[in-house]
Amino acid sequence: SRFDKSHKDRIVDIKLVQNNQKFIIASKDNTISLWNVNYTLLGAKYCLDSIYCSKVYVDNFKGITSIGIPYEDCDLIVICTSSGNLILFDLQKRIFLADIQAHKYEIPECILLCENNIDEKSFVIITSSLYETGLKFWGCFLRKGGNFDGPIELASFSEMSISGSEL
Repeated sequence: SRFDKSHKDRIVDIKLVQNNQKFIIASKDNTISLWNVNYTLLGAKYCLDSIYCSKVYVDNFKGITSIGIPYEDCDLIVICTSSGNLILFDLQKRIFLADIQAHKYEIPECILLCENNIDEKSFVIITSSLYETGLKFWGCFLRKGGNFDGPIELASFSEMSISGSEL
């Protein structure tokens, strides 16, 4: 099938995007693909009417580990890598906005928060890394007219402690 030929290695992450009309797949073969989904609800099952794929990223050096998407509908995704990089990608324009060294080691997951304002969209990316304790918070802005600023490190918490009563 066409799906089997789109990636040459196992899938490491899959997320629904753009109002659940598309999904994006990250593969161990260092590719990201974007799929358009048309589905109908038949009883309790979803049937895929048509699927197409277009490669949106090939990374031969960094090793994709996961993708982060905001909970709100937004065109920005974050690609996490085994070398500690964060790569920001615009799904609508299919362009890369930034590639930064966020950590020394692999970033297995991240959280992407989005806030829509009149003149800009602001984003906060929360990351952690293997072999490092703590969290980092990154900020970036997509301004009206398409200008992109960031990401810049907003805060870093190197020692995390949880206070409260023990069970």
